[in-house]
Amino acid sequence: MKTLLTVGFGACLLMLVSCVKPKEPNAKICPEEPVVITTKDTLVLENCSEHYDTQRWELPDGSFSTQNKVAFTNTVPGVYNIILKVSNNDYANDYVAERKIEVRNP
Repeated sequence: MKTLLTVGFGACLLMLVSCVKPKEPNAKICPEEPVVITTKDTLVLENCSEHYDTQRWELPDGSFSTQNKVAFTNTVPGVYNIILKVSNNDYANDYVAERKIEVRNP
């Protein structure tokens, strides 16, 4: 009887664990600041996302990167948009974080 209860409890526990829903990706770019740099600065951005398998940065010059960190520098003042897309095998959609960076003359 004791063995039957142990097997039954183990089967229930296994069933509960297998029903745990995979976590949804959360796209996040670090650091939060600064969002204003000068034409002499280089800003390094890092993927601080959670629960993702793939990452793709879209940079203002039209280039892409799959690295964990990207460096942004620009000699022309203006406002530039950097996009990070993350995904995992459990969810069909890309999850997106965007950062607007203002570049000013020093």
